[in-house]
Amino acid sequence: YLELGCGTGLISLTVAKAGASHVLATDVSHTALAFTMAAAHDQDLDVETRFFDVLSEAPLPCADVLILSDLFVTDELARAYAKRVTEALGQHGFRRIFVVDPGRSTRRTFLDALRASSVAHNGFAAADECLELAREGERLLLLDTEEGAPVSYCI
Repeated sequence: YLELGCGTGLISLTVAKAGASHVLATDVSHTALAFTMAAAHDQDLDVETRFFDVLSEAPLPCADVLILSDLFVTDELARAYAKRVTEALGQHGFRRIFVVDPGRSTRRTFLDALRASSVAHNGFAAADECLELAREGERLLLLDTEEGAPVSYCI
């Protein structure tokens, strides 16, 4: 599991507590990484932390699942995260990508950038419909490549 922009680490800590074998929490903030590591230590959880700037040209760390939660605070970041989702879809190993957004105004920027990246045309049969649902307010976008033909879901 790879979480981009972990902040306090809540998602990574929860995934680790649920039994994930490897959890990597990344952030651009060294303070956020320190808080996440301290919380993992306090709860005796195995969570690795690493500095990672989504705006950089550095490749995504490898994982089987990518998690983005409440990260589209600016249009620039929304576009950068869309680029990273596209990168993950093209990178061998990522099976599932969870994108959670509480309804920020920058959601449309993310979805437009994702659509422009041709995610909807890379074998994700339901992606166009799902991106439209997400545009209308759905909070979770799941891109799943694990079960044969890639599919997308909105919840």
